[in-house]
Amino acid sequence: MSRFLRRLGETVAAALGAFLLLFLLLETPVLGDPALREAGAHAGAGEVAAARARLGALEDFHRRALTLRLAGAPARQEQRLELRVRDGALHLAAEGAAGGRTVALGERPLAEVAAALADAALALDPPRLLEARAAAGLETAPADGLAAALDGSVLLLPTGLERSLPWGRPVAAPRRFLHRLGAVLSGDLGTDRDGRPVARELLRRGAVSLAYALPAFVLATLVALGLGLAAGWRGGRLDATLAALSLALLSVSAVSALLVWRRLLTVELGLLPLRPWGPPRLPLLLLPIALWVLVAPWGDLRLYRALVRDRRGAPHLRAGRARGLSERRLALAHLLPGLLPTVFAHLAHLVPFLVFGSLLLERLCDLPGLGEYLVDGLARSDVRVLEGGTLLAATLFLLAQLAADLGAALVDPRLRSPAR
Repeated sequence: MSRFLRRLGETVAAALGAFLLLFLLLETPVLGDPALREAGAHAGAGEVAAARARLGALEDFHRRALTLRLAGAPARQEQRLELRVRDGALHLAAEGAAGGRTVALGERPLAEVAAALADAALALDPPRLLEARAAAGLETAPADGLAAALDGSVLLLPTGLERSLPWGRPVAAPRRFLHRLGAVLSGDLGTDRDGRPVARELLRRGAVSLAYALPAFVLATLVALGLGLAAGWRGGRLDATLAALSLALLSVSAVSALLVWRRLLTVELGLLPLRPWGPPRLPLLLLPIALWVLVAPWGDLRLYRALVRDRRGAPHLRAGRARGLSERRLALAHLLPGLLPTVFAHLAHLVPFLVFGSLLLERLCDLPGLGEYLVDGLARSDVRVLEGGTLLAATLFLLAQLAADLGAALVDPRLRSPAR
């Protein structure tokens, strides 16, 4: 029990450390502004500010807090003014011009900043007539919320068209971290850019990936372990044949192998169906399972074969032979239990792949699994999808390591020592 509690504590500490690292990488400017990454290079100021609000960097968010209109009829592109945040202040200038006027923000009320922007436009050369007004109910709001919302954005003001400035109250990073940690612990992973709950999507798509990955993983492991044990223990022609076959199969690109096997099973032999995802779904899971089992076991087979060859001459096995024990009993009752801790440790590294499945398999078999969802989230820089997927993978990996460690202790009494 003490070993279990100690390992459980280490797992929890590692999970918290992983979450902190993930927060620093995805939700702070360590790798650049996450809102700018998510909204895209061509997003407007309102879209970037809305992304900040969705990611928790702003609260009490208002997209139309301050309305600006450059008086006059719509004119040429050259008549636009440029508004940006610089050193916590608003800088107003003609588009592309080096000069301009600066309006301090700080704790000034929005109504006062609106009047100051109109005065700054009149002070330009040539002077411009800028109409500015704060939204109802926000006249006394502190203007530094404009800087928090507009940071990194440029707002262009064409003549005769109305533009709005977003506003939001900035949230300190420690508070955001604690809020996100509490939300994750309660099962709330937020929403993706399309407004869908990330936790629900991970569960729904994870069920599809797990439906084919779990049986495929078990079958591939049994094939690899069984063939590796037989080849390493018996040696001779069987060992040479399996060693050559596995080496030949590993030398072929996995992409090429999957494509060839898919065509053979679906088109040439017609053994398995290949069609878009829909009922009945069970036949559609047979193809990825078959492809996984045909392609995946060969690297593990060589690992298990090498482990068996290395240990088949161990002293306790020679002593068993001297006592007249059969080769079958020696292999299954004496050799295999000694191999299991290494096998468990190896399989633990592959467990996250169980849920995420193979993006390549999902694309080849047209399955709506987790791989497709996460790759789309990466392409769109969707912070919540990347955060949820990474947390799921990290949690599965840590739990698999814990299970492998405890399973190894159960089959090998030497690992139960307190010193370990």
